[in-house]
Amino acid sequence: MLNALNAHVSRLYQSRLAYIASFLILTLQRSPVVTHLAKLKEILGQPLVHVARLGAPVAAYFGGTHAVTGATGVVPAGGSVNPAEAVVGENFVWVFRATGSGVMAHSYTVRGLPAGLEKSSQVLNGGVSSFSGVPEEAGTFTVEIIAWRRENERGTRTPTYELTLNVVPGDPPTIAAQPEGGAFDVGTDAKLEVSAEGHGLHYRWMRNGKDIPSTVKPWIDETTERRVLVPTENPGSNWRSDLDFDHSGWISGTGGIGYERSNDDTFKPFIGIDVESEAFNERTSTMVRIPFELSADDLHRLNDLRLRLQYDDGYIAFLNGTPVASANAPSPLFLTWNSKATDERDDVAAIEFTEIDLSEHAKSLNVGANLLAFQALNESANSSAFLLNVELLGGRNVDRPTLELADLTSEDAGDYAVEVFNSSGTALSETVKVEINGSGATGYAAWIERHWPNTPAIEATGGAYDPDGDDLVNLLEYYYDSDPLKPADALQPRVTAEGQDAGRRLVLRFPRGRVTDYTSSFEISGSMDDDSWQPLQDGVDEVEITATETEDVIRLPARAAKHFIRMRLVPNE
Repeated sequence: MLNALNAHVSRLYQSRLAYIASFLILTLQRSPVVTHLAKLKEILGQPLVHVARLGAPVAAYFGGTHAVTGATGVVPAGGSVNPAEAVVGENFVWVFRATGSGVMAHSYTVRGLPAGLEKSSQVLNGGVSSFSGVPEEAGTFTVEIIAWRRENERGTRTPTYELTLNVVPGDPPTIAAQPEGGAFDVGTDAKLEVSAEGHGLHYRWMRNGKDIPSTVKPWIDETTERRVLVPTENPGSNWRSDLDFDHSGWISGTGGIGYERSNDDTFKPFIGIDVESEAFNERTSTMVRIPFELSADDLHRLNDLRLRLQYDDGYIAFLNGTPVASANAPSPLFLTWNSKATDERDDVAAIEFTEIDLSEHAKSLNVGANLLAFQALNESANSSAFLLNVELLGGRNVDRPTLELADLTSEDAGDYAVEVFNSSGTALSETVKVEINGSGATGYAAWIERHWPNTPAIEATGGAYDPDGDDLVNLLEYYYDSDPLKPADALQPRVTAEGQDAGRRLVLRFPRGRVTDYTSSFEISGSMDDDSWQPLQDGVDEVEITATETEDVIRLPARAAKHFIRMRLVPNE
C-alpha cells in the first residue's frame, strides 16, 4: 500500500515538474541557454527526461498559439496572389488564410474593399476565407486583412496584412430599354424607367436639359444635440416615442456617446458625451434621444432614408416610437430598461460606420418635430469600452433606374432623359415627353385639382371645407401640402409649458408650410368673437416669436385669464 502511494506521488511530482519546465523551455527555446540542456540533465538527473518528453508537445502547442498572436500573419490561398488584378463588372474572388502550423483563425477583418466587394462571413476548415463580388469602380486599392483566434473578430490577432488590388475598367453601359413618357392627370403618379446593361451603373435624370437634383443630406450628424440618460431605475417607454417628453434632466451634448478605459484610445476620437462615471461597473443600458426637425421640402418625394452607426456592443433604434433597426440586442418583446448586449463586438469593427437602409420607414416621419431614439447596449457593466455614434441621412435620390413622380402638378411637364454611366463610359437615353392634363392652374387652385380632379369646383371643396374631419380645413391642408382626405396627415400645432410659478410660460409651435403663395401671421383674443382678435407681435406684452425653417415658435406668459391664439393665412399679392 505504501509503495503504491509513493509511486503515485512520484508520478504527480514528475508531471508537475514537466508542466512547469515546459514553460521554462518555451521561454528559453530561442535562447543560448537551451544549448546547455545536456549539462542541466547531468546536474538534475533523470526527472528531466520526463520534462523533455512532455515539454516538447506543450511547447509546440503554445508555439502555434504564438503564431496566431502575432509571430506570423495572413497569406494568399487557393491560387490568389499579391498584387491582384480585377475587372470592373466581372466576378472576382480572393482567398486567404492565417499562417502557422496547426493554427486556424475563426474570423477575419477586411478593410478597404472597393464598392461591390464584400468579405465572406464563413471561415472554412483550415481557417480559409475570402472576399468576393463584382467591383464597381476602377482604381488601386490597399486592402487590409487581420486574422482573429475567436469568432466576431475577438481574441488575439495577427499583424495587418496588406494586399494591393488593381481594378481596371470594364465595358461602358448600353441602353436595353428606353423610358416611356405620356400624358398624366394632375394629382396622379408617374414612373419613368430605363433598363441598362453594364457594371457599377449610375443614373443622372434630366428635365428640359437640366439635372434633377438629389436632395439626400445629413439630417442628424455629430453636431446634432442629443440627450442621454444612464438609468438607475425604469424610465418607462415614453422617452422613445413622445416628442414632448421632458428630458431636461438628461445629459446634453453632441458627438458619440460612450467611454474608453484602455490605452488604445480607439473610441476616444468619436466620444463627445462621456458616460464612464454613470455606466462603468454600474449599467449596461444607455438611453439616447435625438430630436430633429424636417420641412415639407425634406419629405417631398422622399425615397432614401439611411442610418449610419458606430456602435459597441449593441443597440435598438426607434423612429418616432417605431423600432426600425437593432444589432446584438434582445427583441423589443424582451427588451427591459437594464438589458445588455447579446454579444461582444470587436473595437476595429465598432469604429467602422455600419449603414442601414430605413427607406421603408419613411412614412413614420413628420413635417416638423421628429425623434430618433436608441437604447444603447454594452455586453457587461465592467466592459473597458462603450460607444454609440449616429448619423441619419434622407431625401430624394435620383441615382436610380426609376424616376418616381408623385402627385403630379403642371410643373412636372417637360422633356425627360437619363444619362447612364460607369467608370468606363456613358450612354444617353432617348428624350421622352411628359404632359400633364389639367387647367394649368397654379397654387391653391392647382392643389384643389390634384385632390379632386373630377370635381374641381372651389365652392364644393373651398378653403373652409374639412372632408376628413381632422379640424384642418382645406386651406391649412394646402399650406402643409397634406392629404385632405386622410385625417391628421399634417402635423398639428403643439402646446407645452416651461418654467415655474410666476415665470411659467406657454410655448406654442406651429409647423411652417412649404407653399410660397401664402404668408402666415398670428392673432390673440380673450374670446372667439370675430371682432376681438388682435395681432400677436414679437416683443409686445412679453411675447416672443421666433422662426426656423420648420416651425414658428411663440412664447408668452401663462396668465390666469384664458386666451386664444390663431394662425391666419394671407395670400401674397
